[in-house]
Amino acid sequence: MNIMKDKKTKKMIAILVISSLFLIVSELIISQMISTDFSMLMQNQRQSSVSKMVHMAYNTIEPILDDMRRGMLDKTEAREEIINLVRKMTYEDEYGKNYIFMSSYDGVMLVQPFENRKEGSYQWDLQDVNGKYIIRELVKAAKETPSGAYVSYHYYMPEENRVEEKLSYVMGIPEIDAYIGTGMYPESAYRELEKVLKIQRYGFLFITISVIIAAAIYIRILITANDRLSVEIQERMYAESNIRTVFDSIHDTVMIHDKDGVILQANKRAGSLFGIPVDRITDYSIPQLCADGYEADEKLQQADTLEMASMVFEWKFKRPNDGNTFDGEVALRKSIWSGDEVIVSVIRDISERKKHEDDIRYLAYCDYLTSLYNRVYIMNELRKEFDAADDEGVSGAILFIDLDNFKKINDSFGHFFGDEVLVELAERLRELANPNLIPARIGGDEFVILYHNADSAKAALAAENVLSAFRKPIMLRETPVHITCSIGISLFPDDGRSVEDLFKKADLALYSAKDKGKDSFCFYEEILSLELQFKSEMEEQMRLAFTNGEFALHFQPMFDIKSRSIKGYEALIRWNSIKYGSVSPEVMIPLAEEIGMIKQIGDWVIDKSFAFAQQTQLQGLYISCNVSSIQLSQNDFVENVLAKYDQYKLQKGSIALEITESCLVESFGEASQKLTSLREKGILIYLDDFGTGYSSLNYLKNLPADIIKIDKCFIDEIANSGVDSKILKTIISLVHDMGIKTVAEGVETEDQLHFLETCGCDLIQGYLISKPIPEAQVRAELGL
Repeated sequence: MNIMKDKKTKKMIAILVISSLFLIVSELIISQMISTDFSMLMQNQRQSSVSKMVHMAYNTIEPILDDMRRGMLDKTEAREEIINLVRKMTYEDEYGKNYIFMSSYDGVMLVQPFENRKEGSYQWDLQDVNGKYIIRELVKAAKETPSGAYVSYHYYMPEENRVEEKLSYVMGIPEIDAYIGTGMYPESAYRELEKVLKIQRYGFLFITISVIIAAAIYIRILITANDRLSVEIQERMYAESNIRTVFDSIHDTVMIHDKDGVILQANKRAGSLFGIPVDRITDYSIPQLCADGYEADEKLQQADTLEMASMVFEWKFKRPNDGNTFDGEVALRKSIWSGDEVIVSVIRDISERKKHEDDIRYLAYCDYLTSLYNRVYIMNELRKEFDAADDEGVSGAILFIDLDNFKKINDSFGHFFGDEVLVELAERLRELANPNLIPARIGGDEFVILYHNADSAKAALAAENVLSAFRKPIMLRETPVHITCSIGISLFPDDGRSVEDLFKKADLALYSAKDKGKDSFCFYEEILSLELQFKSEMEEQMRLAFTNGEFALHFQPMFDIKSRSIKGYEALIRWNSIKYGSVSPEVMIPLAEEIGMIKQIGDWVIDKSFAFAQQTQLQGLYISCNVSSIQLSQNDFVENVLAKYDQYKLQKGSIALEITESCLVESFGEASQKLTSLREKGILIYLDDFGTGYSSLNYLKNLPADIIKIDKCFIDEIANSGVDSKILKTIISLVHDMGIKTVAEGVETEDQLHFLETCGCDLIQGYLISKPIPEAQVRAELGL
């Protein structure tokens, strides 16, 4: 009987030992699977986080690269602006403070926010503890994969004398030979988890040894089945307690649920995240914890098909007790729990990170002054619209808006008040906005409107509304300021199927609107591209004109009515282009002003005119030459003119400068002071084109003028218009009273000459006396 009992006891003990070992091994396997799952999820989340921050940083600097591509910034200026912007890109995530760094392709550290002393240093030969050249690997990755790549190496932890593997993510910026990036230490994210898991494994090992020892002891002392069952229960509770300890020590919220989202288990972090007691968390399902408008069913179905892979996405959740929402990053993965297939969800509160992302997104997509969208946002939206146009046949328009004469406001009131004007006009555009009509500021005094689903009629109506809104006066310093704008419109997909084409053609239409008198709008037409091409060719030819010797001076005599003799000549520039032949001054001068060559041409005219005056002064004749408002506004204008005056040893009254009344409108006081300085040295001052729209006898009271030249528009009608004749007589009489002589321009008939003589006009100039003639012909006539 004892033998039977002994065998039975041994059998029961054996069964108990085997069961205990099976239980312990099963728990260890489950623990290891959870550890592996969590490690992979945390690795994916961390890598996703650093790559996202680098991509957002790149979006922030892209407007500067666009400005460089359009020629608004050179490479050095663009790099400096990008360095200044990247230096501000520090951030803080769940693992502490971090930053965006920047380095050049040749190994010079450009931005290192937390170690400023390294900025400007040469880091090309920097190696990690294994001898890997860190900077070289980063540069290689940035060049080979500019869109983004990971590089791993071993380096010292910040503020710690310990080496760990570091994973950096970099993006290349080939336009400025540099790259940006950020990094992380993967091992740090798992260290605490590994410590807890290690304790758990030691506990399991202890339990295993205990069971074996207990079994041996029990065999010897023939413990009862009840004692063995009690030990088994205690050991199981201890193992489950260890697993729970690991579960609750994880930094993120972890929920185990079925494919329908019914929560089976959750750690303590879940309770604090959702604001409910952890023991009540199983009363809820995942769909019930999602914010309104965020349906979890589709995500759960996707996760159920993943096998053992994971998916990471951002979601919005709500707290049941107060209804407040927060942003979460979710990692879903299928796993095994107590023998059943489940889904493990790891949820992290990223509300603070989203706030930082929103700040960076604002920098990337909004204008800092007006808070309207910027160029980058509009270009991205246009690309989406083009994709839609290809797929669905929708249409739209873009309206380029440029303020007319905005420079005058900045010059008159200052840039601070100029910014106030831009803010006010932006607000007026915002009032016109709707879901289909999106206004933006793309730089300076330029705005743009992206109009979704618009045809030409809707675009024209929108343009009229903008013109009307801008015409309303703006109060600056209690003074009403009136401003207008010009608008260029291009339609898609009719006018182009790329953002660049659409912007270019809207810009061409804008220039056409300005040419038509401003305060208007114009649609793009094909002829505008042809005109631009012709204009570009003419610009190139004008730049070559000096080299090819295509410019020359012609001279038109000024005839004294009383003495019936020539008193001087006006120097007039002529362009005999190799490609286009004789180019009219009405075409040449505006083109030179637009491409910035008017000063160069004006200085050449002054030099040649002064050189010729050196010879004509010997015969008592003077030479006059025209000066543009751009030349007159130069700080060194007086100095340069007097230098030429002295160089050619000119006498008083041998040279005259002709200025138009428009030169005086923008800055009368400064212009008058410069002309007075020249007149005191003996240079005559002529006021040209008097009577063309800016005429004011008030100017003449304070202007150091020797002669005014009455514009041809008065002379043409004197024989037919009694009113114009009276005005002309009055002008001549008034200026004579001021001691100023008069020259009548464009005199072509004897009747005009006779009338001018009766009015007391001093000199005439026009085809009646002579057309402008080449210098060689003048020399021949004068015997020079």
